[in-house]
Amino acid sequence: MPTASARAAPSRPPLNLPATDKAIFESGYAAGATDVFTGYDGGWDQNAPYIIVLAPGGPAATYRIASRTRLERGVNYYLCPDGHKLCQRPH
Repeated sequence: MPTASARAAPSRPPLNLPATDKAIFESGYAAGATDVFTGYDGGWDQNAPYIIVLAPGGPAATYRIASRTRLERGVNYYLCPDGHKLCQRPH
């Protein structure tokens, strides 16, 4: 599994557009990257591991973040018996 420091650059095709069109595209791309965190746009710790649960998105997005759990040292995480929730217990 890759580490956080081994992140790949975002993959998108090179743009052969006029400068104005390229700027508009890049602005939209950046807005989309930010929108992925809708509802969770604050309180993230950088370089910290999280487990997120995805849910169906809306008309313009395939997925949305339904919940997030920051992983803490000394805690065991596992799938609850219901098969849908994250359970935890001290290590």
